[in-house]
Amino acid sequence: MIKPQTQTEPSGRQLSRCAIALIVGAIAILAITSCGIFVSHDYSGVQELEQNLVKWKSLNITHYRMSVKEDGSTKSLYVIVEVKDDKVISVVDAESQRPLPEVGKSISPYEQDSLTIPGVFYGLQRIYSMEPPIMRITYNSKFSYPESTYIDPYTEPCCEDYDIDIQDFQVLP
Repeated sequence: MIKPQTQTEPSGRQLSRCAIALIVGAIAILAITSCGIFVSHDYSGVQELEQNLVKWKSLNITHYRMSVKEDGSTKSLYVIVEVKDDKVISVVDAESQRPLPEVGKSISPYEQDSLTIPGVFYGLQRIYSMEPPIMRITYNSKFSYPESTYIDPYTEPCCEDYDIDIQDFQVLP
């Protein structure tokens, strides 16, 4: 009869290879889950996003001004944006109060579209489709736009999270 190979613990007891494999496996599972590799996604937020988009559209707001602050590891932006008929008509650096081309920053047409409320909603829909591990959105109670958004697109702690805050929203004539 073949005896299973064993290792001796400091206490003098012996562990079989099977027991060692089970212990190592259990430790690996604990390590993986504590690092967030297995993340449960709660996408009830998608429904909330859609409901707030419907509310926003029902208000038929066509002319507005707001400040937009984006903070992330690769980009930081703080601007005052004026939008009319879903088109950006003015972008001003919030700190210097000068139009962006004057302060050496440029915003592409794609970025300009993302500075409208419909553009923000569209961007958040795209991000939800990528199933980020963490995504939190707070909506404005009066106008239903995404007022504060926090997104962490990766489970690893690699500093790729970012915030988008819309403040000082004003409906214009």
